[in-house]
Amino acid sequence: MQVLIADDHSIVRSGLTHLVGELDEQATVVAATSFSQLNAILDGAMQDGGAAFDLIVMDLRMPGLGGLEDVEALVKRVAPVPVAIFSMIEFPDEMRAVLSRGVRAFIPKSTDDVLVVNILRLVMAGGSTCRRCWACRAHRPTRLPGPRVPWPPASSTG
Repeated sequence: MQVLIADDHSIVRSGLTHLVGELDEQATVVAATSFSQLNAILDGAMQDGGAAFDLIVMDLRMPGLGGLEDVEALVKRVAPVPVAIFSMIEFPDEMRAVLSRGVRAFIPKSTDDVLVVNILRLVMAGGSTCRRCWACRAHRPTRLPGPRVPWPPASSTG
């Protein structure tokens, strides 16, 4: 398995490399520190005979990345190779916007490492994180058990 990891923070690249090793001990990881370096690596892979990567994991905020249009262009360029975003962003609206561009997974950096591995395993198996399950439900306040109390309470003075 060949994985391209793009993040401008070395500690994140190291951590993701370790997690990819949990997916496949024989995995080869290539790292990029910017969006332009990611594209240069892809250009080199294309010249060497085609899609060399099985998975791309990238940050959403890194040098050279102009916005969601760049993300969408990358997804189309490398298709059918899955692209997963690993980002500090945890706002559901932004997560949905990214997922709508063809990204297969949006993984907040606060996600537990075991869950990150399982999400990457799901993506490698052809799945994707569901907007409804991840971007909406995961960040919605949890309702406590028990009867629902109307708010504001009904006035007892008639």
